[in-house]
Amino acid sequence: MTRAVINGASVQIDAENPDVKPLIINSRTMLPMRFVTEKLGCEAEWIPETSQIKVKYPGTWLDPQPEPPMK
Repeated sequence: MTRAVINGASVQIDAENPDVKPLIINSRTMLPMRFVTEKLGCEAEWIPETSQIKVKYPGTWLDPQPEPPMK
């Protein structure tokens, strides 16, 4: 299966590569990070030099950041 159901609607996991599908490893379902972050309203950026993914949340519900508790 190369599709996911989000809020009752069937969507392609990767529109550019129809062969991408979830994997089950040790009883856990693995999905592409970009798919998950974008469906949560975030942006994913691949950094090839370090083989890392930067996830950016464009919302403002944590802006400004709360102050840490006083000790």
